[in-house]
Amino acid sequence: MTTTSALAGHVVPGVNGTTVDFDARRGAPLVVILGNRHTQKAGHQIIESLRSHPATMSVPVVQVACLRDVSQPLRAMAQRHIAAGYRAQLADLAARRAALGAPAADESALLTIALDWTGEVTGGFGFTGADRTPVVLVFDPGQRLLARITEPHAFAAVKAALGTA
Repeated sequence: MTTTSALAGHVVPGVNGTTVDFDARRGAPLVVILGNRHTQKAGHQIIESLRSHPATMSVPVVQVACLRDVSQPLRAMAQRHIAAGYRAQLADLAARRAALGAPAADESALLTIALDWTGEVTGGFGFTGADRTPVVLVFDPGQRLLARITEPHAFAAVKAALGTA
């Protein structure tokens, strides 16, 4: 399933005033998890599975939060909630890495969050705020799409796709 990346040219806001430039992420395999408020727990479980396996623990992951349906008055609150969750997630992943005896790593370089307020990224893959299952996209170093995974327990499929990257 090798196709051209729909990520090309997208630069979207990140957490805490950062930006996520997908073109800058070329050169290494990449896992992108499209999610929303309904899929947050499942998305975190996928990341925990990836970070718990030696073959996938250092693969860069971008979580893309589908926020198109968040009204303007609620955006600041949503950003605060996402930033707090991200800090907790980074701490958990660092603790998980240490418990596995793996060398320390900059978890914030391996896991980023893109805030897709307009649906420009998530919509390009047919994901919306109404979806109930995250969509996991696996890209090769040239950012060609290797797999689009929609099953709730996606670790095995992601690991297999990364094996072809």
